[in-house]
Amino acid sequence: MPQVPIFPALVASVSTLAFAVLAEASGAATSPTVSVATLTVAAQNAPNALSRSIVSAQGSLSASDQKDLETFLDAWITQLAEGDGTRDLDDARRILTDPLRDLTATPAFFSYYSTAALPKLKPIVEGKDLRRAIHAMQVVRFIRTADAVALLASRISQDREPLAEKRLAAAGLLGEALGDANLQQPQFDSTIRLIEAAAAMEPNELVIIRQVDALGGIAQRQAVGNSIAAAPVSSAALARSSQVAILRSVAGKLAKSPNPTETVNAIKEIVIRLRNEWLNSGLKGKDLKTFGVTLAPALVDALAALQSQWDAGHRDASLDAAAQSLIGFIEPLLGLADAAARNSAGGTGKAFSGAWTSGDAAAFGKELSNWKATVSQTPYR
Repeated sequence: MPQVPIFPALVASVSTLAFAVLAEASGAATSPTVSVATLTVAAQNAPNALSRSIVSAQGSLSASDQKDLETFLDAWITQLAEGDGTRDLDDARRILTDPLRDLTATPAFFSYYSTAALPKLKPIVEGKDLRRAIHAMQVVRFIRTADAVALLASRISQDREPLAEKRLAAAGLLGEALGDANLQQPQFDSTIRLIEAAAAMEPNELVIIRQVDALGGIAQRQAVGNSIAAAPVSSAALARSSQVAILRSVAGKLAKSPNPTETVNAIKEIVIRLRNEWLNSGLKGKDLKTFGVTLAPALVDALAALQSQWDAGHRDASLDAAAQSLIGFIEPLLGLADAAARNSAGGTGKAFSGAWTSGDAAAFGKELSNWKATVSQTPYR
């Protein structure tokens, strides 16, 4: 798989920006302290918080409240776009997200905020300034509307976003947003298909892993009181199916990968996520069987992909270690998936691990042939 270089220092800075928890306590009633030394003129004259009547709105905003919301957003989004230093951007991000993270914020408020803010945030999100774009995407992540999710989703595909660093951040933030955004089933499902399509063309394996995580935001979404609904059962199942499809896609590229160790490690990361969902999803009966029927053949494909690297894997110590680690995760999960799919107490034991470790290509191939035969029959076909 062709690699897009992401330099370690830049990865670190992107991760810090994209995934750090905002340290300040939430609450629209607070007024954060802001340095005015480098604020834009608009921000210097703007309020640092929104009134409770706006954040807790149950219906239409008054003309005065609408004007206050517009003034607030104009000033602090301008600060994101034009502020001079990191402190300026951090202050603007904090002030813009505080009301969105207020526990009293209502669906009506999110809708008003989304309508007013997204047209202003979109040019920053789509711009070439990585730091500003990530700060803006962090604000978008908390808006919780379908349009906000769509804006984040638009930045995860290589055909629309050339910067791998931004795709990495966008995919991570999209996964968070999908955990609490107010979406209906068609919106969940269209986002799932978009993520799967983006992963199919993605050249950077770090980004692919984040895209798998984004799907996990749907597959693992749980209801929280009356404010967050669980994902529709069919959408959660579709998200898991797309994760499995991405696993098969990455495994299919291993034979021609210019860096097989990295690709094997990427496959392992995806398998780990699927294992965690298997263990934590709470699926039972028919739903668990469906997951098993989908998952087991993909795990066999991953083992077949490893077989394509047999000689290289036994010459190169790093690839050998990566392969052994991957097999160690696949074997128990394959046993669980197959047992659920066929309503049996089957399993793989450690046949694959033993054959790889001992360098017994014939034994590995025989076990793989047996499993290929298994997943070519009912209920898999």
